[in-house]
Amino acid sequence: VGAILLTIAGWIVMQISEVLILFIISLLMYYMVDPIIIGIERLTRVNRMGAIIIFYVACLIIAAIGVLFLLPLISDQFNTAYALLNSEEVRQDSIDRIRTVIEQNLSFIPVADLKEKVTEYGTAAISDVATILLNMLSFFSLSIVVPFILFFLLKDGAGMRKQIISKVPNRFFEMSLNLTDTIDRHLGTYIRGQLMVAGSVGSLSTIALWILGVPYFFIIGMLAGLANMIPYLGPVAGMVPAVGVSIVFFDSLSPLWGSGYGALWEPLTAIVCAFLAIQLIDNIAISPFIVSKSTDLHPLTVIVTVIAGGRMFGLIGMLLGVPLISIIKVVTRDIIWHFRNYKLL
Repeated sequence: VGAILLTIAGWIVMQISEVLILFIISLLMYYMVDPIIIGIERLTRVNRMGAIIIFYVACLIIAAIGVLFLLPLISDQFNTAYALLNSEEVRQDSIDRIRTVIEQNLSFIPVADLKEKVTEYGTAAISDVATILLNMLSFFSLSIVVPFILFFLLKDGAGMRKQIISKVPNRFFEMSLNLTDTIDRHLGTYIRGQLMVAGSVGSLSTIALWILGVPYFFIIGMLAGLANMIPYLGPVAGMVPAVGVSIVFFDSLSPLWGSGYGALWEPLTAIVCAFLAIQLIDNIAISPFIVSKSTDLHPLTVIVTVIAGGRMFGLIGMLLGVPLISIIKVVTRDIIWHFRNYKLL
C-alpha cells in the first residue's frame, strides 16, 4: 500500500510539476523577502499590508529602471541566440566554424575522424541549447504568477502557519514550533545567501566576459551565476558555454582593449583564468561573509541529489535539491531527538 501511494504521489507531482515549481519559487521568495518586510515595518512603523505595498512599489521602480536600461540588451542577445541556434543553415555554419578552428589551431587532433563526430554531436548539442533557451523564455513567461502567490504568502503566511500549528495535538506542539523555527532559519539563511552569491558571481562573470569580448556575455554571465548554486558542477557548467562560444566565433572575437587574439589558445586561456579568478574571489571573499556553503551532507549524497533533481525537475531541481535534502535531514534529526527525549511515542 505504501509503495502504491508513493507511486501515485510521484505521478501527481510530475503532472503538476510546473505549478509545483512556481509555488516552490514563491515559497523561497517568501523566506527571502519576509525579513525585508519586517524591516520596513520597523523603519516606517506601518502595518504589514503597508510594508508589502512599499516593497512592491520599490520593486516596480527598480524593475522599470532595469527594463529601461537592460531589456534592449537582454532581448537582443536572447533573440539573436535563439534565432542563431534554431536555424539549420546557421547550425551548419557554426559546425563548419568549429572544424576550421580545429584544423587551424588544433592540428594534432585527427580531423578526419573528428568531422563526423562534430557534425553528429555538435548538431545535437546546439539543438539542446536552443531547447533550453526556449524553455527559459517559457519559464519567465509563466513566472509572472510568482508575485501574486508571493503577495498572499507575505500577507497571510503567518496566519496560515498559526492555523496549521493550532491543529497539532498538544503533545507535539513544542516539537512543531521548534521544527518551524528550524526550517525558517535554515532555509531562509541558505536561500538569501545563495542568491546573493549567485548575483555576485553572475555580475563578475558578465563583466569579465564583456572585457574579453565574448559574444552573448550577458546570457552566459547569468547562466554562470545560476550554475554557481549547483555544488561541484556549477563552476564548470558556467565556464563551458563561454569556451564553446569562443571556439565558434574565434575569428570575430575582439576584447575590450581592441588588439584582437592571434591564436585560439589566447581567448580560451583568458576565459579559464577569469573563471578561476572569480571562483577564488567567491571562495575567499564572497561566500565566507555571506553564507557557508557547507550543507553537512556527504559529497556522494550531494552528487546523487543534483543528478536526481535535474532528471525530475530540470535546472530548478538541480538548484533546489541540495537545500531541500539538507532541510529534510535537519528536520528528521530534530524529530528523532524530540521523540527520544520527550518520549512522544
